Amino acid sequence: MTDAHGDTTRSEPAETTDRIGLPDAVDSLVEATRGGAMGRRHGLWRNRDFVLLWGGQAVSAVGNEISTLALPLLVLALTGSAV
Repeated sequence: MTDAHGDTTRSEPAETTDRIGLPDAVDSLVEATRGGAMGRRHGLWRNRDFVLLWGGQAVSAVGNEISTLALPLLVLALTGSAV
C-alpha cells in the first residue's frame, strides 16, 4: 500500500487476544517473567550484594533487640533500683 507521497506503508496487524482475553503483549510478558530472572524463586539469594545487605540488616536488628534488653539490666545492676 502507498500513502499520498508515494511511500510504501505497512498496515499493522490487529492485536490478537488469547483464550482468556489478554492481549498478546501481556501474554508474552507473563511468559517472559515465568522463565526469566524475575521468575526464579531464589534469584536474589544468589546475588552477593543482596546477601551482604540482608545479613548486615539482620545482625543490626539482633543487636538493637539485645541492647533493648541489656541497657535496663545494666541500669538495674549499677543502681540496684528498678525505677
